[in-house]
Amino acid sequence: MPAYTQVATDEADTENLLVRTTPSAEWSDSEKESPARRRFLRWMPWMLHTLLLSMSLLVFLGAYKVKETQFQRNIDSHMVAADSAPALEAVEYENVVFEGVLDQPSEYRGPPSEAIDYAWDKISLNNSHKIMPLRIDESDLEKAGQRARPSIARFREEDGGGFLAGIEIGHQLHCLDLLRRQTYVEHYGPMDDNYVLRPAFYRVHIDHCIEMLRQVLMCNADVGLITFDWVAGFDVPFPNFSTLHKCRDVEKVYEWYDEHAIDLPMSHLVRVGDVVDLDADDAGAGLIRHHG
Repeated sequence: MPAYTQVATDEADTENLLVRTTPSAEWSDSEKESPARRRFLRWMPWMLHTLLLSMSLLVFLGAYKVKETQFQRNIDSHMVAADSAPALEAVEYENVVFEGVLDQPSEYRGPPSEAIDYAWDKISLNNSHKIMPLRIDESDLEKAGQRARPSIARFREEDGGGFLAGIEIGHQLHCLDLLRRQTYVEHYGPMDDNYVLRPAFYRVHIDHCIEMLRQVLMCNADVGLITFDWVAGFDVPFPNFSTLHKCRDVEKVYEWYDEHAIDLPMSHLVRVGDVVDLDADDAGAGLIRHHG
């Protein structure tokens, strides 16, 4: 149907008619030339750049967070057979400057004393009258890369059941304390009568501890930097061992241990069920039995 327009009655109506009958293309061109349109077109590239930059930043931060989380997980599990261990939930990190001065006082160093022995007993989880182990279940065993083998030690059902376990730090510090005591052997003497009856085993025990600590240190492979200073009276630079490290807060680990350890007399640690004993040599205990 033909389009109709009102007949112009005066000059204003004539201008109105001309505007209304302008082709659509010309209307668009006129609109593009408006100040608001020009401002929008001028700022639109910057708006797009800002949007793309924001999106890229979000993607980067997301990827960084994933990588940081994975890195932290790798740190947390660097000495664990699997990617989890019960005590990892207690791990927190802190920056620590090692006390590396040669004669730096410490509650753990010096001639034998009750205070020093107490300090070492505490951190090495030593207790000569009671065992203070952890109770773990089968899922914890699997996370540690182990299984419920016939010889594995269990708790009696009346003591709550589960498997007998400990944490590595206790054994490692026990070994270090043993070496400390060897530097004061005239004071400490043999650890117990068993070492008097089996003197050869005493040497085996010491060598075992040295080897365990070697493996721990090489596993950790500390790559912190030691710098050197010129010191009066020395012809060569002197090392600065007071270096910065990112350490696990050991107090948090011990707090977790105290909350989860089971306080039982040694008499409660017995064979449970159909236990199949390992051969002493296969278990690495043959040296204890044979040396004497």
